[in-house]
Amino acid sequence: MSKVKFLVIGDIPLATKVFRVLHNHPKVEVAAVLTLARSKVFANDPWEDKTCLYDEAQKYGIRTLHSQQEVVDAFEAGAFDYGISCRASIIYKPPFLNLFAKYLINMHGGILPARSGLHIANHCIIEGDTQSGGTLHIINEAIDAGDLLAREFFDLESTDTSYTVYRKTQFALFKAFSDNIDSIVDETIEAVPQSVYIANGEKKEYFNKKAIDKRKEIDLAIITPEELDRRVRGLDFPGHESAYTVINGNKIYMTTQPFFKS
Repeated sequence: MSKVKFLVIGDIPLATKVFRVLHNHPKVEVAAVLTLARSKVFANDPWEDKTCLYDEAQKYGIRTLHSQQEVVDAFEAGAFDYGISCRASIIYKPPFLNLFAKYLINMHGGILPARSGLHIANHCIIEGDTQSGGTLHIINEAIDAGDLLAREFFDLESTDTSYTVYRKTQFALFKAFSDNIDSIVDETIEAVPQSVYIANGEKKEYFNKKAIDKRKEIDLAIITPEELDRRVRGLDFPGHESAYTVINGNKIYMTTQPFFKS
């Protein structure tokens, strides 16, 4: 019996963990990987082993490509049964989508349909959500709009920042993948249109690239303590601009992190 062929897409250690599960799966062949980063360390990721996908694929001699066009040029339509995009910041369009006989799966860092788009680890705190998580969904030509395969939730704590939510989301996505890979391969998983969830009362909201920038500047004269807390925590992520207020033309930044201890 021929094995199910996968294309694995991504850079971060989560992609490496997905690759390892698929590489060791008795019914799966990882036919190729698409990765942009080469021998890069992702310090913010929660895994003790931070091997990137490029290095892992090289270890096993798996064909490695570095752009959608390279993959399209190298393979015919329907060459892969499935693909899985592991938090890769890529917009997929035909003819790339035509490479998958079944479908291409996205690991979305938020709960769909309510939290689609970018920077959901920030927005879920800023918007006052009580839960976040990760979603596996089928990729179509619209962003974060495909049928849902699985959702994994976790509770948001009063001390969570966008950084801790980002890390928790990696665990949630890997659990959703691990719990469902057999049913995906065996074609027993149910793909549910997002319209079903919306009809049952769930909302849908999309956050574009600029949405997070609009939340950074804080007017201390009008903001409530509760919203101030959410905005500061929701924008607290190492290496990214945090929330700030402007005093005498100067940005005064706000963070939950202690810079010194008495």
